[in-house]
Amino acid sequence: MIGLSLSDALRREAMVVDWVRDGNDAAEALAHAEHAIALIDLGLPGKSGFELIETARRVGNKIPVIVLTARDGVNDRVSGLELGADDYLVKPFEVRELFARMRAVLRRHAGVAQSIFEAGALRLDFASHALSYHGATYILSAREFALIASFGPAASIRKVADSAFPSWKRLRSDTASASISITDAIAAACAPASH
Repeated sequence: MIGLSLSDALRREAMVVDWVRDGNDAAEALAHAEHAIALIDLGLPGKSGFELIETARRVGNKIPVIVLTARDGVNDRVSGLELGADDYLVKPFEVRELFARMRAVLRRHAGVAQSIFEAGALRLDFASHALSYHGATYILSAREFALIASFGPAASIRKVADSAFPSWKRLRSDTASASISITDAIAAACAPASH
């Protein structure tokens, strides 16, 4: 089953995966859970992949979407993209290509055209999930990276759930401003602890 092997491959790349097997469950997940990216098969039972994309876009859900399908006709590809998919990949495909497409889509949604984002002394590598700040490197967990990728580096800390960043809990007490940017939070998290 492609879903199981794909889920396993994503997890091996330190990604957090919520795998749903039908369109109705997928619609529920898109409506109520926060994900960095959605990989949608057009041939799901229940709601079709086309219906999922159309509904998500109609209600303002901006989640990046990559369609994974055996449908290789031009009309299907055009329909998927025009409904709001960010990319379209025909089965069978190489997992490495899917990962590269996922990174590219996440970069575009974060407003970054290249795989390295730099702001002052801060550097975020979208391929390796490595953060560097003044030479100190921190490898982001899958959840930390997914949130940064989905919110973008200029997002407000208020938008990011504290529970998703357990290693950054000290920011709550160290930060007076609720409008600190993710970039500032990353810088604070990577900075050497003062004694």
